Amino acid sequence: MFTQLISEFVVRSSYEALPSSAVAAAKRGILDCIAVTLAGSREDVSAILSRRVNAMKGSDEATVINGGFKANAYLAAYANGTMAHALDYDDVIHIAPLWMGHPSVVVLPAVLALAEKNHLGGHALILAYCLGVEIYAKVGLLCGDQPYKNGWHNTSFIGTMAAAGAAAKLMNLDESQVRRCFGIAASLAGGLRQNFGTMTKPLHAGTAARNGVEAALLAEAGLTADESIFEAPLGFKNVFTGNRADISRAIPYGGCFISPEEFAARLGNPWNIVTPGLAFKICPSCRATHFGMETALEYRRTHGADTQQLAEIECHVPSHMTSVLFYHDPHKGLEGKFSLEYVLARTLLDGVPKIGDFTDARVNEPAIRELTRKMKWLPFEPGANTFGTPQFIFRLSTGGTFESKVEYPRGEPENPVDDQMLIGKFEDCAEGILSHEARNRVRDGILGLEKLPHLAEMTTLLRGTR
Repeated sequence: MFTQLISEFVVRSSYEALPSSAVAAAKRGILDCIAVTLAGSREDVSAILSRRVNAMKGSDEATVINGGFKANAYLAAYANGTMAHALDYDDVIHIAPLWMGHPSVVVLPAVLALAEKNHLGGHALILAYCLGVEIYAKVGLLCGDQPYKNGWHNTSFIGTMAAAGAAAKLMNLDESQVRRCFGIAASLAGGLRQNFGTMTKPLHAGTAARNGVEAALLAEAGLTADESIFEAPLGFKNVFTGNRADISRAIPYGGCFISPEEFAARLGNPWNIVTPGLAFKICPSCRATHFGMETALEYRRTHGADTQQLAEIECHVPSHMTSVLFYHDPHKGLEGKFSLEYVLARTLLDGVPKIGDFTDARVNEPAIRELTRKMKWLPFEPGANTFGTPQFIFRLSTGGTFESKVEYPRGEPENPVDDQMLIGKFEDCAEGILSHEARNRVRDGILGLEKLPHLAEMTTLLRGTR
């Protein structure tokens, strides 16, 4: 039933039925994702993927961002998805009590590649992107947090299904083809969290985007697959959760169950890209580290940047963060992205961490190591159906204390960033990669995306020359 309902939704959705709020939210998400892809294109993992894709590129269907070449859509999505997640600077989506991961880096590379391949314009891209985010959220609610606890990476295994559904829409597949597309995608989905802090973590996003495109292409070509894959006894939900249950009458929806009729009524009502909306990052590290960043910024505002008076910092954090922020003594730049202690210490010393702060040298600075040794990790169990609010207690050598609680880091829908901040982030990420004129044209193209009859000019600019 879940597969049927979500497939019907994919087929019947139209750009004309999208609310203006969804179009506006989509343009913000696309601008941010293109920004972090441009910045991520400079990373070592991106160079490895670009060389690999260039060697296998096949037909010139879609742009590899800052690659200087085109490849078939399947491989372009692979490279661009990996680059988009290379810095962990990309958006996330949360629906309490679930941390769902990163939707844009799996959905946008897939739909951008297919839209370019099929000579489509802004309307098609916006609709497919909104659909992908919607599917991402609904599949996340279906599965809950057990797969993440089991070691699966949401961005990868949920993202594969989101990319597949969005790709199916761009390719105008019928309902049966969409169901088969999901069936194919389910057998391609995966991604282990043990690889966090390595180059394989961003590869998860590229693989999901690639597999979503491949599933849609194979479904169009006539490849068969189970057409009830989400709810089947050995299907997506049961296998990834490890909890076999009949969901034909009651569909899991986060912390509750709803009827199939109610689930159908909630598809696009409201669109999840609007409510709760995407959370954007101001620091290129795991979202969970941003709680440490925010408390450090608050400390700097009240006590300045002098850290010599700090004797101890107690980090009272929800227990679920233990399974993602597992680098308490990082030695590599990538490990620093998943270290609450490093991000907190770096912020205390220098303010909001930048892209260049996540290198091996920066992580191993003596001042950083001195600060992280003063931190105590004290996990607690959050209340039912809540994320839990981290609390930080700074104990001073003078005997005083400073305490803060961080419920919503900057960039969350409850503590949003405005369009000017996202434009500034785009300019910062694109500087040195695109010329001033190209940056302006790409930015304006995205902000006016609904007016573009085709994407060729923008993708040509994004291709670069290297």
